[in-house]
Amino acid sequence: MSSAQINQSITYIKPRVFFVALVLVLLSTIMSYHFSRDASGYHGLTLYYSGLSLTFWQTFNQSHEALLIWLSLVVGYFKIDDLIVFFVYALLSVSIKVYLIDKKSQLYWLSLGFYVSYFFLFQDGTAIRASLAAGLLYFSLLLIESNKLFLFVLSVLLVSFFVHYSAMIFLVMLLLQYKKSENVLAVMFFLSTLLILILDKSQVISFFMNFLSIVSNDFYGVQKLTNYLGYAQNSTEYYSPFKLQSFIAYFFAVVFWFYKDEFSQYEMLCYKAFLFSLVLFVGFSYVPGWQQRFSDIFAFSFVFLVPYAYEFFKQFMHGRLAVTVVLSACGVLFIKLVFIERLIVI
Repeated sequence: MSSAQINQSITYIKPRVFFVALVLVLLSTIMSYHFSRDASGYHGLTLYYSGLSLTFWQTFNQSHEALLIWLSLVVGYFKIDDLIVFFVYALLSVSIKVYLIDKKSQLYWLSLGFYVSYFFLFQDGTAIRASLAAGLLYFSLLLIESNKLFLFVLSVLLVSFFVHYSAMIFLVMLLLQYKKSENVLAVMFFLSTLLILILDKSQVISFFMNFLSIVSNDFYGVQKLTNYLGYAQNSTEYYSPFKLQSFIAYFFAVVFWFYKDEFSQYEMLCYKAFLFSLVLFVGFSYVPGWQQRFSDIFAFSFVFLVPYAYEFFKQFMHGRLAVTVVLSACGVLFIKLVFIERLIVI
């Protein structure tokens, strides 16, 4: 995207995008700073890094990504409240996502409703590093859409090093961009389901351990992946791929299949990302650390596909009722996350 195109895009940012982003940025900042399950962890990280004296290059040799460390050092240097850390993450993440929804969704308010009901709470209000990474990665999909593959690779690498290490997996979109790759993803989904049904937890973890053993620990991120396998081996935590909410996702994966010919290029990329998220969600069921970090990155694509859920329901009912059904589902999901899974801690 050239500077002229960027300037033109900024010029045409609608007032609704600005005001929605403003409200959500403030809510995200407040929630992630004070009311989220991860708030205390981020406060602890900020406090730790703000007390260090690091050179520019030393920030790349720490356990966390550079952006978090740099913001923490700013907090320590100016002796200000670490609220600024949460605000910067919220400002960047929410602004990018609301802009993309306006630019790429067929039905802005429907996509926005789903985003707020799930990803806003789960990512922007809680896992702020992964949230910003997701926004930047889906912005980078515009580069694939423009056939600027080198810039796409560069942007993903930068997001990985500066924002969140797990973003590296998004490079798989280089392969998924090709025609008919959705057929391969469908096969991969059934194979991953078969893997989980046939093998037990210890066998699945052993399979992944053996796979990683052929890769050097010096390779970027391998040691961290191995650590997650160790945690999973000694934990009872398990996110079943056979719950009602999961089957709803599988159902819409099938529904969207029949709308493929209507997808824009960006929507097709999102659909493939959504299918891949299901493959990862099922295949990594026994390794929650992998499942959550990798699957959710690709699952964000559903935000741009929600309008086709409305198109599906519109075949059986009046348009307004179809919108009501979709928005009601978003409301139920919001209530579930807030009051049952307690993403907001009061």
